[in-house]
Amino acid sequence: LDHVFGNYFVKDTYKVKFYCHLNELPVLADVPMRSQMYGLNDYVPCLPDEYLKEGDKITVGAHQLEVLFLPGHAPGHIGLLNRQGNWIISGDVLFRESVGRTDFPLCNHQDLLNSIKNKLFVLPDDLVVYAGHGEPTTIKHEKKYNPFLK
Repeated sequence: LDHVFGNYFVKDTYKVKFYCHLNELPVLADVPMRSQMYGLNDYVPCLPDEYLKEGDKITVGAHQLEVLFLPGHAPGHIGLLNRQGNWIISGDVLFRESVGRTDFPLCNHQDLLNSIKNKLFVLPDDLVVYAGHGEPTTIKHEKKYNPFLK
């Protein structure tokens, strides 16, 4: 909920498009029920304008971002990699010395570990990782210190 509850507000307020991976549609369909479970009655559904897939490139300001498909925390989770700037927005896949939750419906712990090991840990060690929560980290730091990836 913390990453999708405001989709409509952002799209409407800033007149921007809503992009996501096609595999996120079941997650979005589940948001109204989950919102009610937590007493969040102000949710306004919002469908994507376009779908992103692995390898797509999007431009935000001066930054070109490459889409990495990183399922596990969510079935259509993506990361946004800036090769020129040597950073990635990983969302809730990889945190500083932790990993994303996989105890929600539609999550898969093995997919999460595969995403980290096969998509993130092959990137340069000095790549800065900006997670959905918490402090930034680097690939090198997580290879060495992340207890979930030993």
